[in-house]
Amino acid sequence: MVRGLCLALSGANLTGATNKILSRRLTLHIRGEGRLAAIWVEMSCPEHGLERFRIKVIKKYNVNKELIEPKFRTKPRHELAGVIVGKDVGHNEVRQYLITYFREAGMMDKILSMRLQL
Repeated sequence: MVRGLCLALSGANLTGATNKILSRRLTLHIRGEGRLAAIWVEMSCPEHGLERFRIKVIKKYNVNKELIEPKFRTKPRHELAGVIVGKDVGHNEVRQYLITYFREAGMMDKILSMRLQL
């Protein structure tokens, strides 16, 4: 679907800057780069046994390129909901940031795995 859209846009009458921006975004999605959907975290819980939760990765284009910033839920509890990242931040940087965050929160010893969902 994306490749068909890319071929359709190549013949469209667009300005040079708009065509360049659209082709850059589409090629990133075709290659599988640049799109971080979420990170699934599996954690051992004394009450439930195994607990899984998702941390959403939100890529922003109107912030600093290297920004990595936590986004917190306010209701029902104050907990980590996602991570806001700049456009040049890759998978490894997000993973390292979350490892550091969980280590500082004292939860790293309970985490069993962290998987990327693309």
